[in-house]
Amino acid sequence: MNGDVYIGQWEIIDKVKKRHGHGKFVYALTGVTEEYDGEWNNDQMEGYGVYKYLSGARYEGNWVKSRQHGQGTFYFPNGAKYVGQWENHKMSGRGMYTDPYGVPWEGVFINGTFDSTIQKRLKAEYEEEQKIIALKHVASVQIAEMKKVFSLEKKTWKENFMRFVITNLEEVDRLVAEPFARWEDRNGDKWNDVITQLMDVEPRILKSKEDSKILGDRVFGVQLQGPGQILEFIKHTDTRRMELALVNSETGKWLIVACIDAAQKP
Repeated sequence: MNGDVYIGQWEIIDKVKKRHGHGKFVYALTGVTEEYDGEWNNDQMEGYGVYKYLSGARYEGNWVKSRQHGQGTFYFPNGAKYVGQWENHKMSGRGMYTDPYGVPWEGVFINGTFDSTIQKRLKAEYEEEQKIIALKHVASVQIAEMKKVFSLEKKTWKENFMRFVITNLEEVDRLVAEPFARWEDRNGDKWNDVITQLMDVEPRILKSKEDSKILGDRVFGVQLQGPGQILEFIKHTDTRRMELALVNSETGKWLIVACIDAAQKP
């Protein structure tokens, strides 16, 4: 005897006595027990039944051929609960999952994995938020690096600043369209001044190609994905319009696409 106990209905099927109808089966497992109390069919759990697991978990619901299948409720040991559809012993189909803190999530389980529409959206929003935070840090670093150039000897300004200027079209031609800013567009002092003015500006992180306020339809690269990302700095006063746009190039360098410094009528 292994200690297993069945109390319930029996039936002779194919000349063999089998559990059939309603019954309770207690499994003896190294001094502790699991138990099933419910319907049986031809010696298998089938119909409605309650299974209490060694872990403290509990399933209440439909069974087919000793597998959780159909509608059922599963109580997890940590206090979470799932109410919904099951297939072949796995949560599968639409259901409501309530986490250990009592927060409900309605969605779809696929092969035992929670595939919540709400959860996916929240996860996507969180990931987007983290990318934007990281890109804002990148933007502040880049504008500071540009400003650092103008703390060097004046005769070295152009040479050191050229690393921020697009000189190789292959680095950006699939990401953003011309025209591009050039060092020759203004003298060094004016470059220094516009960069200084934009240092305290909150950068705009493009989320889509259509978001640009500086480049219009010149943006080709998918945003928040790496190469092609655009960062924009915009500062308008009563008399002056200052704008700077950077692109993350194919080689990972941040390069100036556009720099606008124009007078505005008050």
